[in-house]
Amino acid sequence: MRTIVSSFGLPVIDKFETCTSIEEFHEPNNSRYVYEMSEIPMSWFSAKLASELATIFEAQGPQMVSQVLGNFSILYIIKNMRTDETLLVVAFVVECCERNQDPGSVFYRLVL
Repeated sequence: MRTIVSSFGLPVIDKFETCTSIEEFHEPNNSRYVYEMSEIPMSWFSAKLASELATIFEAQGPQMVSQVLGNFSILYIIKNMRTDETLLVVAFVVECCERNQDPGSVFYRLVL
């Protein structure tokens, strides 16, 4: 798995990790891989950013945190190491919700 974190369009983290699928399903014209990514450690940069965002949130509120987060994007790319086939690409753009607002998310499926 490759993780790319960008700030103002420039990569600040470009990290490679090896993950092993916990399940594989192979059918003609349809293969499926299942990964569990619950134990991926945060990078030093991510941990420091989370700490700084918590400080900004307490001092200046969620709007300022969202302004900072607006400059970051996170991209995960999962490839089969044997075939170099791209299995999954996930991009995250994050913003902070108001104190009285429930967190939410929106997912889009891109079909090529």
